[in-house]
Amino acid sequence: AAWGWAFAPEWRVTLAAGTGFKAPTFNELYFPGFGNPDLGPETSRSLETSLRWRRGASSVSLTAYENRVDDLIGFDQNFSPINIDRTRTRGVELEGAATLAGWELSGSLEWQDPRNRSAGAFADNILPRRAREVARADIGRRFGPVRLGTRLQYAGERFDDLGNSRPLGGYATVDLLAEWQVARDWRVMARGENLFDRDYATAAFYPQ
Repeated sequence: AAWGWAFAPEWRVTLAAGTGFKAPTFNELYFPGFGNPDLGPETSRSLETSLRWRRGASSVSLTAYENRVDDLIGFDQNFSPINIDRTRTRGVELEGAATLAGWELSGSLEWQDPRNRSAGAFADNILPRRAREVARADIGRRFGPVRLGTRLQYAGERFDDLGNSRPLGGYATVDLLAEWQVARDWRVMARGENLFDRDYATAAFYPQ
């Protein structure tokens, strides 16, 4: 359920609330040597509010949110899937976009605090495999039927395990994008990812 109020021509405030349900996958339940047939489904409750400004091609938004998930499907110290009793993630995201002198600019900054709210040894630890800081910046420009652009992405440090004993370093990558409008209904796109060959991993022992 969501509600929004455009209290001025360029301004809007919104409030949204929801619930969710996620069943474990077949592999999480039954994969040989890995699955846990006792896994239960996740259930979640979310609340979000945002303030948005827009004028022509320019826009800025600020969003705050809180997500509470019960029985979150995660992994124990032996990489076996388990249910994490209670979790809470709070965060703030700032987004913006503009066109200046023919250049298309956009970006976002997000900070989140993903916490294990279960009782026990891991109480109040950071949830595994979730970066607390994430950022993105895009810049592009059209030259007739051709558009060229680049994207910078950053993710902060995260932990791979419930005990927060296996840290994974933060990283930044640069991508290049090219697009050619061959005809009205057709375009050809090419993309070069991780241009500077940054060595990183979002899960331990699985380098990107």
